[in-house]
Amino acid sequence: GWVTVCELINNCLVQVFSMALDSNEGRGEGEEDEAVERLLGIKYTIAELANEQVTELLRSKGIDVSTWWATIDNYEFNIYGTNGQYTIVGDAYLIAGERHVTELVNNVRDATTKHPEKFPGKVVIVVFTKRVLPSVVEFARAMGVWLVSPYGEETEFPT
Repeated sequence: GWVTVCELINNCLVQVFSMALDSNEGRGEGEEDEAVERLLGIKYTIAELANEQVTELLRSKGIDVSTWWATIDNYEFNIYGTNGQYTIVGDAYLIAGERHVTELVNNVRDATTKHPEKFPGKVVIVVFTKRVLPSVVEFARAMGVWLVSPYGEETEFPT
């Protein structure tokens, strides 16, 4: 099941990080680091899944917002979209922790202060996680963050 999949993903990440560290030795400037590219591929695959899931959940609520990656004031958000009424902004993780939620909330607050024009309407902060930890569900709920997984909504959509 999902536990086995998460274990396989975790093992793969450990190997990729190890390869990335090993491959930096003796490399010339400008050479591509294949291990890092593989790691980025995993991250973007999770982000793509997150955007598909978030967009689908929004449509089921009658909210027409498509999300994708965005960089705003040096903050990279793997989930971002707006229709003027709602701005959906967040990030995607294999296993989200409380630190991820806190950091994202702080980054969104900072970005909305500096660039309010990029965040019209109600701002909904969303975290997508492949593996759902019960403590993170409660923490996200307390922070007002919409927590989403491949299984659906783990916390309520903020109204």
